[in-house]
Amino acid sequence: MINADPYINGEFVRFPSRKKTINPATMQGGVTEYSEVDEGGVEKALASAEHAFRSWSRTNVTERAVFLKKAADYIDAHRQDIAELITDEEGKTIGEALNEVNNAYKVLYYYFGEGRRVTSYVVQSEQNEVFAGTIRMPLGVVYVVSPFNSPFSIPFWNIAPALLHGNTVIFKPSSITTGVGYMVSVAFHAAGIPPGVFNTLFGNSDMISQKILSRESVQAFAFTGGTEVGNKLSEINGRYKRRQILELGGKDPAIVCADANLDLAVSSLLFASFSNAGQRCTAGSRIIVEEKVYDEFKKRFVEGVKKIKVGGVWKEQGREDGPSGRPQAVFQG
Repeated sequence: MINADPYINGEFVRFPSRKKTINPATMQGGVTEYSEVDEGGVEKALASAEHAFRSWSRTNVTERAVFLKKAADYIDAHRQDIAELITDEEGKTIGEALNEVNNAYKVLYYYFGEGRRVTSYVVQSEQNEVFAGTIRMPLGVVYVVSPFNSPFSIPFWNIAPALLHGNTVIFKPSSITTGVGYMVSVAFHAAGIPPGVFNTLFGNSDMISQKILSRESVQAFAFTGGTEVGNKLSEINGRYKRRQILELGGKDPAIVCADANLDLAVSSLLFASFSNAGQRCTAGSRIIVEEKVYDEFKKRFVEGVKKIKVGGVWKEQGREDGPSGRPQAVFQG
């Protein structure tokens, strides 16, 4: 079992309240035991992010980018272990988990490269001998909340550009996949990122978000998750008129017409419905089939569903349960 603690001001800080995540393949046995931050811990994370912003925002952008590369290098060196943790805690197949790890690696390397291309620009003025231009300035503290269904790749979509452009970050992963969220901290800690620049909090989402979103220094908010929670947090955030990014749920029906290639339709909709353990905001939830091909499509689709295997990755590796067979050094801050 992994022991995970919130990452605040460059340190992993243990709090008295302890909880465990559950392996979805067994619905038992903790994958990660983690400590929940209290209000004092949230305050400490906010204060450290605010303090770190003063120097981080003035650090040369190419220097900031190097920390993204170092975090990517750590992920690259531990791909298999991180992927197995994703499978144990979130439930997707090991192949999909490896793809997610690779996605995170590529996002970090992309923004490392952007460190050489972040520029301002001058535009033509209507007046002679007058130049108009732009300059990119960091905002402040950025609050990032990520979902359980892609717990390793999605956080970096917001964290990497925020850090590159001189902002400090407070990250709140889903409580369902706390161990995977913890690995985001481990990667940045291994990269040597300065204290307070990146912080991770585990615990009561309402308390954490209310406290963070009411802070004036928090100038941007990024949330990926359910529509109901997103709307609630957006209402809080809207009182302060700060920037926000909301990526919420949304599903559309698939329509299979009589002249469709049924082999392609079946394989595509099996993937759409069951990939990522069926936990995707764009997952297939309804299929509308033209009557002429309904029976044949249904027959093929059901046959395809029956071939899907459900189980845990550890069974194929001779491990008794969850991540116990992996080298724990990988998961130590």
